[in-house]
Amino acid sequence: MRLEGGDERVDGHVLTAARDALLHAVRNAVAHGIEPPEDRSRAGKSSTGALRVRVSRHEYSVRFSCVDDGRGIDVAAVSRAALRKGLVTPEEADDMAMEQAIRLVVAGRVTTAAQLTGVSGRGVGLDVVRETVARLKGDLHLESQPGRGTTVELRVPLSLSAMSVLAVQAGDMTLSLPLDSVVATLRVHAHDVVWSAEAASVVHDGLAIPFVQLARLMGLPAAPPRGACTAVVMRARDSRAALAVDRLIGPERVVIRRLPPLAGPLPLLSGASLEADGSPRFVLDAAALVEAARTTVLTRGGGPSERLAVLVVDDSLTTRMLEQSILETAGYEVELAESGEEGLETARRRRFGVMLVDIEMPGMDGFEFLDHCKKDPALRDVPAILVSSRSSREDRRRGQELGAIAYVDKSEFDQGRLLDMIRGLMS
Repeated sequence: MRLEGGDERVDGHVLTAARDALLHAVRNAVAHGIEPPEDRSRAGKSSTGALRVRVSRHEYSVRFSCVDDGRGIDVAAVSRAALRKGLVTPEEADDMAMEQAIRLVVAGRVTTAAQLTGVSGRGVGLDVVRETVARLKGDLHLESQPGRGTTVELRVPLSLSAMSVLAVQAGDMTLSLPLDSVVATLRVHAHDVVWSAEAASVVHDGLAIPFVQLARLMGLPAAPPRGACTAVVMRARDSRAALAVDRLIGPERVVIRRLPPLAGPLPLLSGASLEADGSPRFVLDAAALVEAARTTVLTRGGGPSERLAVLVVDDSLTTRMLEQSILETAGYEVELAESGEEGLETARRRRFGVMLVDIEMPGMDGFEFLDHCKKDPALRDVPAILVSSRSSREDRRRGQELGAIAYVDKSEFDQGRLLDMIRGLMS
């Protein structure tokens, strides 16, 4: 193995996040990309494989590359695997080019596990690499030449924005509030709250300021406070508001990332950070929170009305969290499933108003999920919307035949249109 660029200085947050992704690329190259010595000798290569890992800076980005001289991506094996999964038609499989094979491999939707070639390991590993690069707002570039090797390159920003936050719990979510907008924390008793016809307020520093539960602003289930509760006083420009929370976790330093376009307009959010286990945590916008607190109409009960339930079935953690945020902000109760099997089990456990289903999932894919629902008398009448990055005419036709009521292309995602569809189905 040849290492280059070890003297480059890279933001520690970026390096830590990119390390595991690069390690996946290296492991795949060693385990599955480079052929056994006897195969290399028959191909006229040195019996010892070559692997180069390089780190380089380019203006405001850093590139991590892994280059091997192995067998490269087996296009024929990818096309056979894609055909078995119904990802391509027989005609598309016969005419598959390297570019299309690379897209399928990077998406992590094909595997030739029965044949431990460069495709099998790369399919799974590059899915992890792709998710990591997406979280870092970077790009993944892959080139492969059959019999000559593969290059995997991660291009990510040189540094990420860090900020101090106050971590709080609201309902069943942990959220981050910008620490420089936090004025104080209070213990608020029932007798401290002043009710008007449409709003509640508390007195802080001699001024009456709006008082509302943070969970309610976020569209989360929130029981009315009983007895004393904790509130965080937030400041934005000349306005203040007191936000009731379930628990103060404490100040933290986090790396904030912008939300992807798929999220659509989410005015209460300024971005997201990542927990130690890789799950996202939303960072809230102080000005939007204070404004929402000033304009929210409350009843003395303070709790939300009963909301209709939506089931989201998607193997991508990012997509699940984003769709959950969009739907809960719109007032819907949401349950999540990360696989078709889990989604089917959840759908049989309770009644849902609508189901949002991805197509490409490991194990049971979205088409198989719809087929099971179509055959189940308890599920066949539950409306299902396919939300997928696959948008071919064949995919749409197959989804319609299996009972999907609508099809949403992730690349053309429109939050307003999706919510309009759901409102129409659940009204």
